[in-house]
Amino acid sequence: PQDYVQTKLYTGNGQSSLDIDLDFSPDWVWIKRRTASQSYVVANKLSGDDKFISSNGNGAEETDNTKFRNFLTNSFRVGSHAGVNNNNSTYVSWNWKANGSGGSNTNGTINTTATTVAAHGGFSISTYTGTGSNATVGHGLSSAPTYVIIKERNGTENWIVGTGSFTGRLLLDENQAIGTSSVQFRDTVPSSTVVTIGTHASVNRNSSATYVMYCFADVDGMQKIGTYTGNANANGTFVYTGFRPAWIMIKKLAAGDWGIYDNKRNGINEENAVLYPSDDIAEENQSSRRIDLLSNGFKLRTSNATFNASSATTFLAFADQPFKYSNAR
Repeated sequence: PQDYVQTKLYTGNGQSSLDIDLDFSPDWVWIKRRTASQSYVVANKLSGDDKFISSNGNGAEETDNTKFRNFLTNSFRVGSHAGVNNNNSTYVSWNWKANGSGGSNTNGTINTTATTVAAHGGFSISTYTGTGSNATVGHGLSSAPTYVIIKERNGTENWIVGTGSFTGRLLLDENQAIGTSSVQFRDTVPSSTVVTIGTHASVNRNSSATYVMYCFADVDGMQKIGTYTGNANANGTFVYTGFRPAWIMIKKLAAGDWGIYDNKRNGINEENAVLYPSDDIAEENQSSRRIDLLSNGFKLRTSNATFNASSATTFLAFADQPFKYSNAR
């Protein structure tokens, strides 16, 4: 798993640039200043150097090398902006590897500008141009994706998240309850080759609109998508993933915060901290939001309704170690 997903903590130097070393060449980088209110920086290799979008807002893709500068070999480079490189401030970067610049996927009625796919077949990034008509877009995965994130690059539409039956959609940049998705995903589950999209401006406005699409499918021992029902109890619900999680993103289908946990930022059980991708606030380490990261899944340790309500909650998780190789915690 560490060959494809890595959480990297770093400290800013306040200089014009700073290179962050990784164990692979990243294709998707998501950065947050940990101790202050700063917007997230989300960059991908297909959009190119100097370009990023903030997950905590609906703004268009920006070109600003004081924030994100370059994708490099086994590293990435940030600029001098306080959101990514304030002197002595601490940051977290979440990093994923696909397969570099990729190539056009022609499986759908819309040919992607480029699609890059991880070698394990469970993660891909695509860029495409809209048509304004109902369409399909090839995803390149080895199986049908069960979690899809789409953002308009050159407009101010919300981040769209589809999962489960794809009869509803969540907004990554807002904390709303799940809404109808007939105009985004046409209430259609992705197939083994394509994602179905409608005509809403957030996914397919017209031929002047450009988009980025992230697709995920289960990969045994590496990544897991699913839904759990909380129990509103401090001895909370256990969620099986088949591996010790390194990174988890959680959102209940009712109104409430998104939350991201990882195993590097105070990642030990009873002390792990949460970040909120739809909000620019600093990370929080509070007992009402804690979870246990276990050898084969995660367990809620709070009665707080945000992540352990007696209702459906969706999750996207990536592995630190598969269960058969994990040490118990």
